[in-house]
Amino acid sequence: MEDSWELLKKCLTSSNHPAALHIISLIEKDEVDMEMQKKLSIWDRLFQEGKKLNNRIEQMDKFPIGTNTSYITLEMYKKIKNISNEMNTILLEILSTRIAA
Repeated sequence: MEDSWELLKKCLTSSNHPAALHIISLIEKDEVDMEMQKKLSIWDRLFQEGKKLNNRIEQMDKFPIGTNTSYITLEMYKKIKNISNEMNTILLEILSTRIAA
């Protein structure tokens, strides 16, 4: 499974945003301001939360059907969808950040 940075880099690259490669370069060189650092930190936290939920869902899939797992799994999928939406918002914020050339 990819890590937080690999996913962010893939999302930035696939966005076709004119500044995406420049943003990636700045992040790789650790030349970002505090505001961008906060956004990257939020991205990583959301990624870790999603990863934990995904691992729990995989574990629950091993339980017999008929237990209360289907309801719990549905709730976890909803949480993952919310995390995904938040990550998309952070991605848009990262792309809309004014970057000095």
